[in-house]
Amino acid sequence: MNKNRSWFDKKFRVSPAIKPIVPTLSCLPALILIVIFSLSPAILNLVLSFTDYRSASTPFEFIGFQNYIDFFSLIGDEVAEVFLTTIKYTLLTIFPNNIIALLAAFLTTRNLKGQNFFRALYFMPMILGSVVVCFVWGIILDTGSGPMIKLLEKFGIETALLGDPQTSLYWVVLVTVWGNFGYTMILYIAGLQGIDGTQYEAAAIDGASGFKLFWYITMPLLKPTFVICFWIGISGSLGMADYILLTTNGNYNTETIGFYILRMVLYGSGTQGMNSAIIIYNFIFVTTVMLVFKRLTGGKKEDD
Repeated sequence: MNKNRSWFDKKFRVSPAIKPIVPTLSCLPALILIVIFSLSPAILNLVLSFTDYRSASTPFEFIGFQNYIDFFSLIGDEVAEVFLTTIKYTLLTIFPNNIIALLAAFLTTRNLKGQNFFRALYFMPMILGSVVVCFVWGIILDTGSGPMIKLLEKFGIETALLGDPQTSLYWVVLVTVWGNFGYTMILYIAGLQGIDGTQYEAAAIDGASGFKLFWYITMPLLKPTFVICFWIGISGSLGMADYILLTTNGNYNTETIGFYILRMVLYGSGTQGMNSAIIIYNFIFVTTVMLVFKRLTGGKKEDD
């Protein structure tokens, strides 16, 4: 008997013929779940976008690309405004989120007393979830007795906060950043801890210190982390629906494409086929934005 046989071989007596496909077989449960819960609904949605399907109790027929054409002729102006709001919301969210997360990560990796406590504190909104976060901020931003409205009144500022079409989107951005920057902070902490300390030692020998170390050493070496954080942030903001739903319910010029799709599916008067076409358009929109972002951040490959 071969004493070098692995525990897996001894336990399950895998034959040499089957052993090469064992890794593939071990992935089958995950692949099956992905097909059932991700790939199959996506394919079904694509098929429905070519039909006038309304409900399981009514007959339907294939109508080709009619839903995609009607998308522009019936609700084009409304959707154009929603897309513009989505882009604005994404830009307003992504930069503060990354700046605050990077600052929090930098402060909690300086070997200061209580840094683990502050890491947990910053990450707490992610644990609480969007429902609790929006509930707390709803109390803070309450226009009747909330502390924020009283503070602004002391400075002579009159606003309806979340109920003001001119400022409501900015307050939603504030709530979104507060609720999500903890996750981005964790990614930046991992990036900072992955930087080799000898880089800083070499730069210090050359006379660099303080801000120069951060700008010329930390920032360039964090580029892969920046790309990941911005990628996650942009894709999440483009499809955001929960924070919009829980703060303004899409009112006061805060309706994004993610919430618009949710509203059309739940309360829209159109067919499910039209809703499926809107989802496909959103997929194309998000994919295009992410491909452009990848192109801009990919850089040029160095010649061998």
